[in-house]
Amino acid sequence: MVYVWGVAGMVFVALELVAPGAYLYWAGMGCFGAAIAAALHGGLVVQLATFASVTFLSGLTAERYLRVFFARAREGDFSAGSPDAAVGQQAIVVEGIDNVNERGAVQIGDRIWEARALHGEIIPPESVVVIRQVRGARVIVEVA
Repeated sequence: MVYVWGVAGMVFVALELVAPGAYLYWAGMGCFGAAIAAALHGGLVVQLATFASVTFLSGLTAERYLRVFFARAREGDFSAGSPDAAVGQQAIVVEGIDNVNERGAVQIGDRIWEARALHGEIIPPESVVVIRQVRGARVIVEVA
């Protein structure tokens, strides 16, 4: 039964990649929990109870975390996610920006992002800059 639960868990997690919404992943976690219960020689009732409880608890925990995550992003706390949301916002230079030597970093929220100057100028640390573009994991800034 361990293998049945394990394969079912992998199928649920794989289906999550192509299905809309976010519910199959939690069922997959429940299957993995039931596989552990089966490996510990729990009966079918124990396995089903483990499946149900792990599915419910992982979904509940994730829902609470994701609610906080998206609330921070809406409120402008850019530490909650990608710097894309920071375009047009101010940041502090924590490592002097020098495009020629490919150096520079800014702080957005509580995270540090690699940065380059929009017009190629050297920007010293502690300067206030405005995020103008995002290229991959690098932000393009200009002096505020």
